[in-house]
Amino acid sequence: MSLKIRNKVSDTWLTPADWYYQQKERFGFSDFDPCPVDCDTAIFDGLKAEWDDRTFANIPYSRDIKEKFLWKAYAESKKQKLCVILCPVSTSTKIFHELILLTAKIEFVRGRLPFEGIDNDGIWCNPYMGGDSLNASEWRKNNKCFERTQAKRSGQQDLMLVIWDGLEKR
Repeated sequence: MSLKIRNKVSDTWLTPADWYYQQKERFGFSDFDPCPVDCDTAIFDGLKAEWDDRTFANIPYSRDIKEKFLWKAYAESKKQKLCVILCPVSTSTKIFHELILLTAKIEFVRGRLPFEGIDNDGIWCNPYMGGDSLNASEWRKNNKCFERTQAKRSGQQDLMLVIWDGLEKR
């Protein structure tokens, strides 16, 4: 599993680990990540790859690439696959009305997820740098950088899960 980080230069956000593992337990998706953090698309391109039977993706939020990943998830679901996509709520867009609303189950994420790890200056504070002896929650309580980062970056997006469940037809 690749947790994500997005900043001013990149288009990837760190998925909060606790939330990610709750969704993984709920949906049973694999560790395959079609949108790995800062991946060189010459080496791996999630838009060209075959996805696993159960896939989660925190897709890039830039409009063009976001739409490509939404169409890819829909196409993969047609192969009897479960595709769970975390993306910003954008109910006034063409992609929402012509694809998501008509073909997917939508779940709005309650509250706003605190995307971890990056502050407004593009500086990343790793919540896991405490090593194996500290779990992420303990590290967060004791780390001023993370507290400042979370306060600045949390609440940036209203989010939704877009779920295409091609497994229901089996």
